Amino acid sequence: MDIASDGRHLLLADTRNNRILIWNHLPTGNEPPDVVLGQPNFGANAPGTSRSKLRWPVSVATDGEHIIVADTYNNRVLIWNRFPERNGTPADIVLGQDSFENDLPPRYTRDGLFSPGGIWFDGHFLWVEEFKFSNRILRYS
Repeated sequence: MDIASDGRHLLLADTRNNRILIWNHLPTGNEPPDVVLGQPNFGANAPGTSRSKLRWPVSVATDGEHIIVADTYNNRVLIWNRFPERNGTPADIVLGQDSFENDLPPRYTRDGLFSPGGIWFDGHFLWVEEFKFSNRILRYS
């Protein structure tokens, strides 16, 4: 449902397969990705809630160092502080939930997220759009 690039890497939110595909260089043809996030390998597509699983990721962003994913049905945003070198690399930071294992229903609080959709990182701030019911945009520094 979404793609991102830093001019070197290409990232694809493969939403229905509960994963993020990463090419370590911009493909010039029909090349397979190098790394998958959210799954242990390229053949798996089971949803889940943990540091290394995703459930319906609809948006991905990068600044060339970090990877940021809107993990929509887990009501959270996951952040990797550097590009992973292996499949299933766990995330470093979770926003919108108290822990990586929670997928609690949305909390209409400053810290809770409800179905995060679009994300954008401008190098200073992370902008997160919630597309179900709350219809708000949040800014994180």
